Amino acid sequence: MNYIFLVMSYGGHVNDMINRLRENRELLKLHRERYRELRDMYYHADDDGSHRNTARKKLTKKEYAALKKELKRLERRELIVKILALTIAVVTTVGGLYLLLFS
Repeated sequence: MNYIFLVMSYGGHVNDMINRLRENRELLKLHRERYRELRDMYYHADDDGSHRNTARKKLTKKEYAALKKELKRLERRELIVKILALTIAVVTTVGGLYLLLFS
């Protein structure tokens, strides 16, 4: 009775492995197609020197300044979040070591 259980269990694992391999091959094909599209878009220019599917917007000085200001604000916010996370990690580590060593 146990032998039958082991054989069926093994077959299930093999079947699962085969299914995963097939799904991964399909994903790989999708990734290759996407890579080819991006490669063609970036490396193959049209006759006039412009790239297909890319549109460049001319920014005015006001728009450029506003964009630059927004990027600086986002970078500063990201820096604050990183510093806060680091501070919490350090405090937690020091507190954990204190409790571990002196309790």
